[in-house]
Amino acid sequence: MNIVEGLVIIGAGIGVMAFGLLLFYAILPLYYGLLGVGVGYWLGVALGGLMPATAGWLSLVLAIAGGVGFGLLAYFFEPIRRVLVGIGTGAAVGFAIAGALGVNELLMLLGAFIGAIIGIPLALAIFDQLIIIASSLAGAAAALDGAHLILPGVDRLDRTIILSEGNWITLMLWLVLTAVGIVYQASNLEGWRERFEARGSTR
Repeated sequence: MNIVEGLVIIGAGIGVMAFGLLLFYAILPLYYGLLGVGVGYWLGVALGGLMPATAGWLSLVLAIAGGVGFGLLAYFFEPIRRVLVGIGTGAAVGFAIAGALGVNELLMLLGAFIGAIIGIPLALAIFDQLIIIASSLAGAAAALDGAHLILPGVDRLDRTIILSEGNWITLMLWLVLTAVGIVYQASNLEGWRERFEARGSTR
């Protein structure tokens, strides 16, 4: 189960990290779906800690449900898609940061809620930049978490002990992956924007 779950999270994480903005412009439901996988997974982790009987399967179920649910939201609520992006991206970043801090499950949920609230005005004010930074950060976190599910004995992949045990190598790896995503997306920003503005896809 951990291998399947890990591969799902790694795939979603890399996709969002490297192509977050492109996926939004080109295939909106797919962007939401990949984002929803991450949000659903971290929600399952938080709820699994509060309800131990669900641990081990809830995060996978919610990851799949999050992917499907977010994709449907993008399809049926297209007129307010930027607000939805702010909510989803903010929640994903909130979960990612809370997980790295090693806080308890209730604080993880609080972090996601705060992130979602902050994400709404940011998405409306600096949309492209928010998507690039937040998708790179959340995508890199998801990729590391997925790798740790497959290799649970490798502490260097465990973001939950970054502060508690001074696991700075993991922090540096997370930041490097985030930087790679930001640089890659930023270097392609103008090309992606011009391409999809010509199609009227960025409104």
